[in-house]
Amino acid sequence: MFDRSHLIAHWRQAPPAPAGALDLVEFGPGDFSQPASGQAIGVVRGERAKFAEPLHFWIAAQRAGERFGARVDGAQAHPGETRYIEAALCQPIDRAVFARIVGEYAAMLRAPLPAFVREPEGWRRGLRMYQQFNDVAALVETDRHYFVFAWTLSG
Repeated sequence: MFDRSHLIAHWRQAPPAPAGALDLVEFGPGDFSQPASGQAIGVVRGERAKFAEPLHFWIAAQRAGERFGARVDGAQAHPGETRYIEAALCQPIDRAVFARIVGEYAAMLRAPLPAFVREPEGWRRGLRMYQQFNDVAALVETDRHYFVFAWTLSG
């Protein structure tokens, strides 16, 4: 998909997502079996055909909502936003690793995740983007879509 050097060199030039190109599903603390835990999950999906490259989708997903990192405005990004984006790991993962990430971080979710997250049809490749105690994210490419699975822990 892309590595950290490509991300750092090109993320500011990523164009905005086309209108209606992103589907966003969010689960807040109340959607978990222990609401006081402060957990949240967000999933952003977009059709591959609407994005010139995976990096463009990744940045569009970041712009889609706060749970996917800081809001990003290209060259005008705040230093904290730049640090967040550029701290992405961009580590290749296989389908089994992705399934373990989802299984671990969605275990206390009351409702099921969308089927395309639980069983990604047409898996091509994945990247671990963040793996911190309070922020985990993975980017997946399938035959038809890109999607991000992101888990956060607040306060």
